[in-house]
Amino acid sequence: LQLIRRLAAFFHTRPRTISVPASLLALAARALALLPLEKPPLYADQVTRLFSPKSYDTESAFLAFGFAARPLEQGLNALFHPRSGALA
Repeated sequence: LQLIRRLAAFFHTRPRTISVPASLLALAARALALLPLEKPPLYADQVTRLFSPKSYDTESAFLAFGFAARPLEQGLNALFHPRSGALA
């Protein structure tokens, strides 16, 4: 939800969100798995990942590839407003 709010602020829009309990998402994913769908829109492992803690250490990416992470807004500026989003 924080990501959605930050993206909405960047694009000067108001997000439309609904809160869905994790248990309901998990139930929906299990039910979708029973249907004969070629590509279900939701998988149980996605729900698990959604509510799992996320690591954001980028040191190994920097050491291996020279990749330096930057704040979301700075990356969006560089992508959508290349002149104003230049690295400082």
